[in-house]
Amino acid sequence: MDTPATAIIMAPRPGTGGAIDHFLQGAAHLVQRCAEAGMPVVVAAPAPLLQSWAPAQVPDRLNLAPIAPCPVDELAAATIRAGVQMSAKSSGWMFIPADMVMLQLSTLHSLCAGMRDHLIVHATHNDQPRLPMGFGQELFSELIRLDSNRALLRMLNRYPTHAVEVDDPGVRMHQWLTPTSPDAFMPPLGAASAPLRPPPGKRT
Repeated sequence: MDTPATAIIMAPRPGTGGAIDHFLQGAAHLVQRCAEAGMPVVVAAPAPLLQSWAPAQVPDRLNLAPIAPCPVDELAAATIRAGVQMSAKSSGWMFIPADMVMLQLSTLHSLCAGMRDHLIVHATHNDQPRLPMGFGQELFSELIRLDSNRALLRMLNRYPTHAVEVDDPGVRMHQWLTPTSPDAFMPPLGAASAPLRPPPGKRT
């Protein structure tokens, strides 16, 4: 039986204030916020970061997915790949950077609602594309083969995405959508408006 959409929380990008204590505090806060939304959680990060999280501190409904050291332009893809592999029976996955500590519960609810009708959704605030970003289970085989952020961007260009406008400035408070950064990936704004999920029994 499918589980609810799983939140995949990733470590901050190197060089953006991603100290271990900040990561642990941010991840713990997001785990609690996702639990309030009824979402299982996978925290995917380099093993040294996860090893600093004492087993007694790991909340319920949380899985830790260590990822091998990789260049920054592969980190987002590696995080998604590891999180999806660890929660293969989920009905979908939501990608959330650990530094989004101001993310509102209503935003998670809005994105989960959008995932019922669309293969890919992402938050927007004042018409600006932001994270979190959600993926439907139909994309499982592609998500587990992502090998770089460029591959993720190609996938986003291949499938229409649905923008979910939220009244939540917290979606702007992360470091992963800086257009001038070589590892940035910007989801196409508002590329899908009509529901795009295939009818039951015809999913691939």
